Amino acid sequence: MDSQFASSRLIWRHKDPKSCRVEAFRQWINRKHRLHLKDYHELHKYSITDYMFWQDLWQYLNIIYSVPPEQIVTEGRMPEVRTWFPGARLNYAENILRFNGDSIAVTSARETGYVRQYTFRELREMVRHLASALRMNGLQKGDRVAAIITNSIDAIVIALAAVSIGAIFSSTATDMGVQGILDRYRQIQPKFVFAETEVVYAGKTIDLMPRVIEVVRDLQSRGLQGVVLLPSTKTGAEPQIPTGIPNCRTLSSFLAASDARPLTFEQLPFDHPVFVLYSSGTTGVPKCIVHCSGGLLLNGLKEGAFAYNMALDECYFQYTTPGWMMWNAMLIALGHGTRLIAYDGSPFHPSAQAFLKFISDHGATIWGTSPRFLMELQATGIEPPEIQSKSLGMAVEIYDPDGKNIEDIALPGELVCTRPHPSMPVHFWADKNDEKYRNAYFNRYPGVWHHGDFIVKNPKTQGFLILGRSDGVLNPSGVRFGSAEIYSVLDVFRDELEDTLCIGQRRPEDKDERVLLFVKMRPGRRFSEDLKRRIRDTIRKDLSPRHVPSYIFEIRDIPYTVNNKKIEVAVKQIVSGSNLKPSGTVANPESLEEYYKFRHLEKLVESEGSKAKAKL
Repeated sequence: MDSQFASSRLIWRHKDPKSCRVEAFRQWINRKHRLHLKDYHELHKYSITDYMFWQDLWQYLNIIYSVPPEQIVTEGRMPEVRTWFPGARLNYAENILRFNGDSIAVTSARETGYVRQYTFRELREMVRHLASALRMNGLQKGDRVAAIITNSIDAIVIALAAVSIGAIFSSTATDMGVQGILDRYRQIQPKFVFAETEVVYAGKTIDLMPRVIEVVRDLQSRGLQGVVLLPSTKTGAEPQIPTGIPNCRTLSSFLAASDARPLTFEQLPFDHPVFVLYSSGTTGVPKCIVHCSGGLLLNGLKEGAFAYNMALDECYFQYTTPGWMMWNAMLIALGHGTRLIAYDGSPFHPSAQAFLKFISDHGATIWGTSPRFLMELQATGIEPPEIQSKSLGMAVEIYDPDGKNIEDIALPGELVCTRPHPSMPVHFWADKNDEKYRNAYFNRYPGVWHHGDFIVKNPKTQGFLILGRSDGVLNPSGVRFGSAEIYSVLDVFRDELEDTLCIGQRRPEDKDERVLLFVKMRPGRRFSEDLKRRIRDTIRKDLSPRHVPSYIFEIRDIPYTVNNKKIEVAVKQIVSGSNLKPSGTVANPESLEEYYKFRHLEKLVESEGSKAKAKL
């Protein structure tokens, strides 16, 4: 595996490392505890050996609270999950909205060309206004507020207004189907739903009203008390209120019910729920992952300060939708006084170049993107940089299947965390006895958090490469590798191949797993035996003979989630014999139908062989 890192090269170096916030923190830690930590690696070691580190963060990051914690950590409801900062009272939104001046807080922009700036003072007033309306309409601590929404100023205001009251916020993107939305919101039973009515994506106008109507009618029997419709993202026009939906109002009429009460922040325990996120749900109903306010706040502020160096003169642009966890994570920038760009639209419309120009023109100093966008850049010959180091407070290791640490021998393995930390989910919604929680994170290695990612450490740089989801890891004859390794070497075929999908197949009758490679041809290019031979030769040369797929097939389409992630696990289950029904998270569910025929591999290969002979 060392050969894959032979070409590692430094692509960027900070011009003044001593000015970084993490360096100031290291020096502060040394002074406070009379230590002699020489560099980041020694600081990281301290952060995972002494729980005092989290108290250090509380103090250094100036967490706003009304009641201090009684202690740092104590035993929780299960050994793997601790109770952090018991006795403390604070509010996530109060810490995020700590700034109240006239500098720009949010740049809200759309692919249509719409751009508007909002100051921190204006943001706080918008949150106050909506929080007042929510209180007037009966929202209370612990209630759920859900949204079907774009990445916009409205989404940010709704989330912070709900959280200021102690309610729990959850969101889905506007490209998710009715079933996908209901699979999530039926479980958490929101009291209010905020919804877009018309959006623009990739130059196309999409009417969301039929979808919204179907969703809210279903949720009315599950505790839904109010529906708020947002203006058109294309024209700004107010939507027409549909008939047959009680307590449905436009955003402007809902806000008219507010009063002049000041913005107040409900003081809550450290582990009070703040957001509900969701597992991918590609193979069943998604799990509802509940995150606590204190954990996300403390860990988020830490990442913002020390991983991204966020400060008052920085600008953070995370390309995301409110259906991805990165949307929730990006809000932390506001707590550092960093300007946040909220962008709604396609990164490829009208072109990737135009999108990159937008990022530059608006002065983004920190840019977060998506796996799909990096794949597109990689197809043009641009190689993404790796993850530089482990995050402070995270006891990250790489395990082999037997639970042995293999990170220092350049072998890929499972990403694990061997020590509890405050930002672990507090529980899954309606998960009796934490059964789903344990199975999701602690079933593989008892007592050790197993995240489900396949990863390898670069011995040359001490950095890390994520190779894909470990539940999609390929394992022919006991040789484990990630599909990302295959995708990487196939980049040389980008003029012929539009897309690829590499998965393992192991049916009940199979003694071993075989690797199947599916390729989607570019328009005008032909799938042939010569192409298959060249693909195999390239994989054999650049990786190893053991990486070569047993079969290569042409396919019409590759399935993706609505968050633009390849769906490998569902295809693996289908070709291995499962009668899987696609969930609402599949953006193109019809694409899965073609894969069912590959479970009968022998008959398929025999049939294709007969056709080839007939042509000869």
